[in-house]
Amino acid sequence: MLVDAVAGEDAPRALRAARDQLAMARADGEPRLMAAALMTSARLLPHEVHAEVRSPLTEELRGLAHAHDLPAYRWVCEHLDAMTAAARNDPAAVRRHTAEGLVLARRYRLVWAQGLGAAASAMLAAVTGRFDVAEARYAEADTLLQRVGAHHATGLRTLALISMRLLQDRAADIEPMVHAVYESAGGSVSVARALVLARLGRLDEARAVPVPPEPMRDHLYGLELDFRAQLAVLVGDQAGAVALTGHLEPLRDQLAGAAGVAYASRPLAHALADLYRFLGEHRRAADAYALAERTAHAWGSAHLAEHAARAAADLSAEQSRRRTL
Repeated sequence: MLVDAVAGEDAPRALRAARDQLAMARADGEPRLMAAALMTSARLLPHEVHAEVRSPLTEELRGLAHAHDLPAYRWVCEHLDAMTAAARNDPAAVRRHTAEGLVLARRYRLVWAQGLGAAASAMLAAVTGRFDVAEARYAEADTLLQRVGAHHATGLRTLALISMRLLQDRAADIEPMVHAVYESAGGSVSVARALVLARLGRLDEARAVPVPPEPMRDHLYGLELDFRAQLAVLVGDQAGAVALTGHLEPLRDQLAGAAGVAYASRPLAHALADLYRFLGEHRRAADAYALAERTAHAWGSAHLAEHAARAAADLSAEQSRRRTL
């Protein structure tokens, strides 16, 4: 409970608590305590930065779940492996682990797991531009998670719609919804609120939204970094842009949000490239756009690859114009 409570705001404290939990569980040796502790350590936040240390924990958990007939934890292992695969830009493995997880979820009637599996399937559909399919699967996830009383069910579908509409350049369609959510939830959606306003050209209103100075390092970290990068460029926030490059550089190979296997936005390299272009670092911007295009192709995402290629071409044309002046 402590890990979950502080994970997004105090990562060192969450890590210490997870290690304490695992040490106590190992000292006791009871299989269910061990399984719970391994799961806690394997899903530390933010998901984007823990992929490399997650695999050995997942393998230990898988062995424990098979040895002691713990089907829910067998599903957890498939979900964790899907998260790791997503951080490594391996959508084929994400699909495989999601499918294997859904088999377990249906066999053992794990409704919450079916809901998360539907969300993962929706994310994969959205990445490949099948937005109608993605919306249907997010609606399925919403129904399943509400059935078991998951507190984040409606929020999952809402955030999915926001991320998809922004990719589709349909900010006007979601402005009333984002405004309503902001009025009820406040700071947790302030970045999305400001970004939608900025995308609509309402820059003074966007600047007036009180956005926290630092991104929350929680399960939406990658998605928020992309949103913040777009916002910084649109409102001309140079200091914010510089700070964001420090967050983005270690994650430049990943697809925004995908490491949580529920939502996805653009390649984080695209966000980084936009920031470098805004800051006048054109060589770095060109390199990052090229990486963004490669990342999109790795995910089989023609529309994201096209967006990156178009941005790179615009940057090149802009540089050519400057050389002729």
